[in-house]
Amino acid sequence: MEVVCIMKKSLYWINKFLAIITLIFSIIFLILIPYQTMEVHQRYGAKPRDFPYLLGVLVLIAGSIMLFDVLKEKKQYVKIVIEPLYKNEIVKLLKYITALLFLPILMKKLGFFVSIIIILLSLLLLSGVKNKITIFIVEFSLVLMIYLIITLMQIHLPDGILF
Repeated sequence: MEVVCIMKKSLYWINKFLAIITLIFSIIFLILIPYQTMEVHQRYGAKPRDFPYLLGVLVLIAGSIMLFDVLKEKKQYVKIVIEPLYKNEIVKLLKYITALLFLPILMKKLGFFVSIIIILLSLLLLSGVKNKITIFIVEFSLVLMIYLIITLMQIHLPDGILF
């Protein structure tokens, strides 16, 4: 069973509005960062202002790309098909949410990397990935990537009781 709804207004104006709001938000965000975070003088590592500035610049770039795409496209009417969620999909969604809710609890007990490995394994198994090589490659590459980024930025990770 599916519900079909044809929008009377074009998504062009909605997308254009959202792109402009995103750009305005990113500019305000970049202006407010110096007032909201303190300046720390250190020789190495990430400073408290670095990550907010990075996010602000990324949102500014994303908003600019979004506005460019909106201005490039023509006004179109869109046919939206809404399909209801089935019971097994709702149960699967609740399992994902439950697994993610255990992440902070595991992080406090086991540490960052061990808890990420456990949660990622459970999410991959819930997704239906059964190939052990695929699971190993995804887990190893994600943990290695996180470790390299954290090491390069010299960010302290949450320690657990065991690790």
